[in-house]
Amino acid sequence: ENQQVVHRGGIHVAVRPFSCNWGRRPLEGRMYWTLGDWVVGFLVSLAIVLAMVAASPKKPEPPLVPTLRVGFLGNSIQYYNDLPRVMERLMDMSGMALVHEACFRGGASLASLLRRGNGMRGKMKWPDVGPDTVVELFKTKRPQFVVLNDYTQAPARAESRDASIQTLVESYAPLLRASGATPILLSTYSYRAHAKGSDDVGSIPDEFTAKLDAGYDAYAAALKAVLPTKLAPRVARVGQAFLTVHRERPDLWRDLFFVDDFHPSPAGTFLQACVLYCLLCDLPPPLPASEDDVNSLWRNARYMQPDGPEPSRLPTPTECAYLRDVAIRLVLPEDQRSERGV
Repeated sequence: ENQQVVHRGGIHVAVRPFSCNWGRRPLEGRMYWTLGDWVVGFLVSLAIVLAMVAASPKKPEPPLVPTLRVGFLGNSIQYYNDLPRVMERLMDMSGMALVHEACFRGGASLASLLRRGNGMRGKMKWPDVGPDTVVELFKTKRPQFVVLNDYTQAPARAESRDASIQTLVESYAPLLRASGATPILLSTYSYRAHAKGSDDVGSIPDEFTAKLDAGYDAYAAALKAVLPTKLAPRVARVGQAFLTVHRERPDLWRDLFFVDDFHPSPAGTFLQACVLYCLLCDLPPPLPASEDDVNSLWRNARYMQPDGPEPSRLPTPTECAYLRDVAIRLVLPEDQRSERGV
């Protein structure tokens, strides 16, 4: 039917002209498909493949990991022994994640940190030292919480306390509002012995701690007055945690400090981290139950202590259990002191 015979090298080949006639069928004994046959075959094959895919078992979606975004702003009270990295490891041990950035400067007050910015380049061992400025941390990292501490003695004196309140209200509060971050005020601890001209702030540790707490309470009140309710500041009472250890285990209290009497040792940093963990998560922190667990808290530390003096020892698992218990008793109400965070 409409075929031509073409002679090629003595071979007779029957050629049928191309046709888009969908209803035409091949002549008896001829094996060829029309375009319609190809389309129908393709659609049937596609339907079979799709049915097989739909019937195959689906891989379960990976579980969502609870994640907190936290900014850390302050000085060596936080960057000695790398408080953010200890927090990150505790969260990881609990099956959660901490995304953090920091802007630290040694000896900084809230005002000087805002003015001079990050001072950790060349000091921290790792390259990820954080944003260059406080403003950059707020605007580009969008943290949910921001942990702030002032120069240690500043909240204990009226003049420096008032200056910090002005800085908080005029400079930090607008950044907190714009980013939607809740401030966590790290109420720091009394020195182990008077240093850096601290003799006028009272006896160690009771009066010194009380003045620091009063100063940070004033900071919180000033911020509360200018921030929306949902961003109401919280106070992490690290000083009270240190004071509890002093009353219950004075020998261990001495080991919460570096040799200079005012910076924290790794044990002191662990206690700070436990207080923050309880405050941020409303759960008990995980318990580092072995020496390897304890070592893992500082395995990725970017900074521990300065070269020269003998490094402070790490706390033992037994000491960690006690310090963790101090933080739980201080921060969490009784009905939240379960082992859910372990």
